[in-house]
Amino acid sequence: MTVKRTSIVSTRWENQDLDDIENLVKSPLKPNAPFTNTSKAIRELAKVGVKVHNYQEMMKDPEKANEFRQKMQDFIKNEEVFEWVDTLSPDQIDGFLMALQMKKDKRYEVQKLV
Repeated sequence: MTVKRTSIVSTRWENQDLDDIENLVKSPLKPNAPFTNTSKAIRELAKVGVKVHNYQEMMKDPEKANEFRQKMQDFIKNEEVFEWVDTLSPDQIDGFLMALQMKKDKRYEVQKLV
């Protein structure tokens, strides 16, 4: 049996950010929310955030970015992307959507005209 290392970490959160996370936690008013408690929500969302960050770093390398684009084009052409999406967990789908949204938002960043 492998013992996993765990730690207690204290962090400060802006109230709005914490409210956004707590809106994803099950309660009598939100029985279909994806997380059972705030701690689990923070842990899972942090994992997705790390993956998104790593993805963004990978996409800075033009060769890796082109390879990813080519693979996605092949998936879409063969409609395999829908089969692939069916294999993802709801958290993975949310992470993928977040990564796509961040990429889309980056296209429309406000630039100074000076």
